[in-house]
Amino acid sequence: MSFSFNIPTEMRQMSHAQTSNLGERIGIELRDPATGVPPSDTAMLVLAEDIVEQTLNFDLRVRLDLTNAFTQRKDKHEKDRDKYTAAIRRGLRTILREPEETVLPARRQAAILLQELLDRRAKNFEEQGAGENSTQLKYLFADFDTTAAQAALTETDLLRLYMPLKQAQEQFSQIVREQEEAEAKEATLPPSRNPKNLPHLRVIKQTLTDRLRLAMENLTFLADKGVEPYVVLAERCANIFTEAGLIAKGRQTRGAKKAAKAELDN
Repeated sequence: MSFSFNIPTEMRQMSHAQTSNLGERIGIELRDPATGVPPSDTAMLVLAEDIVEQTLNFDLRVRLDLTNAFTQRKDKHEKDRDKYTAAIRRGLRTILREPEETVLPARRQAAILLQELLDRRAKNFEEQGAGENSTQLKYLFADFDTTAAQAALTETDLLRLYMPLKQAQEQFSQIVREQEEAEAKEATLPPSRNPKNLPHLRVIKQTLTDRLRLAMENLTFLADKGVEPYVVLAERCANIFTEAGLIAKGRQTRGAKKAAKAELDN
């Protein structure tokens, strides 16, 4: 039985999660003490250890890249909450500056109530730093979530701005929590495993690809010679690559269909 591993092409098509899963599964198969590479085959065992190490490096570097992406994600929601806070201010000013005869008394009283609550907070706090902004919003929400304030927001038609403001703050806070968790995990790693000391992600993936290619070439050679346990081992590894390749191909097909639909819609 002959096995074919089109590793470079398949690896380019895989997502980060699929790449990590593939490296982990191949590493487990090769290092399995019962059915994996025999202890006498030191060269293949070294390759197996390299695959495991590069997969771990890949995971760590992905996590670092995601950590760096936290800043961009936070910036978006920070801008959104600033935008909605400023819009609420403008809405209240518009109501309070209108002549009394053009504004219903209930609407004006509602605007006065909300303005008084807003004045409890630092002036134009949305122009301050992210941390101070979050603190001010925490207390603003406590005031604005009362029954009277909610009724006033409805009366002034500002609830449509207040709810997106709360959502933007909730999303901002969630990203902050995710970042803190990621940084806490990194802090427990020894210097050799600190993702900041690792090569760029594309370099790690290329190294992992090279190790997998070399390992599968050796595995295929020995399996074609009928040497055990490499025949069965090669079959199991081929199945893993087939599964990963089908998933990657499915991603490409879905992506192509989505692009085609977008082109038709335009």
